[in-house]
Amino acid sequence: MESKNLHVDEVHRIKRTARHEKRKGKRYNTLEQGSLTASPQEIDKTHYTKDIVSLKRLGNYLSRISAQSRPFVAKYRTARQTVVLPEIFDLRNNTEATLKSIYSICYNQLDPRVRRLTINHHEVAQLGFSAESLLSFLVLECDDYNKRRRIRKVLLDGNYPDSHNLQRMMNSAGLPNVLNANQGENSAGGEGDINVKRFIRRSFYSAIGKNETADDTKTLACIDVNKYLNQCLDIISRELNEDAESELGEYVGEILGNAEDHSGENLWFMSGYLDSLEESKHCNILIFNFGHSISETFTNLDKNHYSWDVVKGYVKANKEYGFSRDELITVAALQENISSKNESDDDHRGQGTIDCLDFFQKVSEECIGQGTGEARMTLISGKVKIKFDANTKVTMVGERKIIPLNAENDINLPPERTYISSLSGVSFPGTLIAISFPMGDPMLNVNE
Repeated sequence: MESKNLHVDEVHRIKRTARHEKRKGKRYNTLEQGSLTASPQEIDKTHYTKDIVSLKRLGNYLSRISAQSRPFVAKYRTARQTVVLPEIFDLRNNTEATLKSIYSICYNQLDPRVRRLTINHHEVAQLGFSAESLLSFLVLECDDYNKRRRIRKVLLDGNYPDSHNLQRMMNSAGLPNVLNANQGENSAGGEGDINVKRFIRRSFYSAIGKNETADDTKTLACIDVNKYLNQCLDIISRELNEDAESELGEYVGEILGNAEDHSGENLWFMSGYLDSLEESKHCNILIFNFGHSISETFTNLDKNHYSWDVVKGYVKANKEYGFSRDELITVAALQENISSKNESDDDHRGQGTIDCLDFFQKVSEECIGQGTGEARMTLISGKVKIKFDANTKVTMVGERKIIPLNAENDINLPPERTYISSLSGVSFPGTLIAISFPMGDPMLNVNE
């Protein structure tokens, strides 16, 4: 009897070994699980720790994001889940599918029944930096959120896309990077690669032993983005002059200030990425915050409020053209000197976004020269998405900057549906701005 039991145990052992080897074979090109305890920003600045109050508020938004994925995740749950990212994983060109896949990953991470999660990039042919950066940020924050809830850590692995350039982006600014994953033969483009320019800055870190305020953090963010942009321009032997650095710092500072004041939260994130080995050499900048959407900041106002009266006329004049109220409020809010914080004609808040777009359009035009390419900006706020390109120029009317989003550049005419749309089945709980422009040919002569 004893020998029979030993024989049965040996058979089971052989079967288990065979299953294990089979699983290893399937994971040939996957990311091995690394430490989830620190992002590159934390590694470089180990004296930083997360503000618990901010994390509690952030947890509310993670829960809201996760809840959006319920209609499109599997009804029956198992301990091991896989999320296959869409072929176009890009917030500009495939917004709904990209956000749904990101939110599905959050849902699985926050589900206590899930023990292992595979994030599969293998089918991805177009990978947007902003999408990968948002995904990486949320994966880390979901892990932190689980730790505070004392839920067992979800083990993560995944697959690279086939493209070598996309692998470099992931290793430099994507999941393999922030997870400190063992990248094996796909390690090109990781930390220390001199061809990669990048930065990360977020609002909800507080320095131990230092009296760092929200204003200090915004100042550091402005310094970071100036330094990053100069590193990008250095590729074509150019740099920002002092006036340009001052202007950019002012514009970014106002965007971040708006993110804190208008959204009702001090939860923002900035990052940048450029790979000088890429043929197009795109300079990418991402800024997003959690909180009220642009439309919500106005609809939450008292109906007798000065700022509501300002946008109400634009909404009423253009609603007959088939645009939603949220879409029209968002367009109106982009115009200079329109802000939910303005109380009278003497107030002039509401310039950061349009000034920033104008700035990057001009930088892009100088970088590109007579070459190909253009500056592109994508804004997602709540359910509203607006796409900016070379045809959506900032225009001066008197002393005021406007961006009407129509071919006539006339704010008295409705915007064109080409540039503005509403998301279906998904939304972003705050506002996201993604900017991308090519650096152009290093041989072209532009202003130094």
